[in-house]
Amino acid sequence: AGDEPLGGLMLVEREFVLGQHLPGGWGFDVACTLSAVRSGNKVLELPVAGVRHRRKKLAEYIGMSAEVCSAILRVTEQVPWDHADCTRCQGT
Repeated sequence: AGDEPLGGLMLVEREFVLGQHLPGGWGFDVACTLSAVRSGNKVLELPVAGVRHRRKKLAEYIGMSAEVCSAILRVTEQVPWDHADCTRCQGT
């Protein structure tokens, strides 16, 4: 186990996720991790056997990285957010 949790596969309590304002898309996992840390929850990184990451061409990561950066800025309240893609507010 490490002390630098990374996004990707997550095991979280449903009630926690439903109670948070989290952007969807590629930034969801990092936003969820940041919200957990900010709310004082313990976040652990555990090894998962057999998981392999597929490599993509660098250009394919541009849109993904923009979504992740945007999610970080929104969930940490560094930029305004209309919550249009919020997992809690969606459909309300």
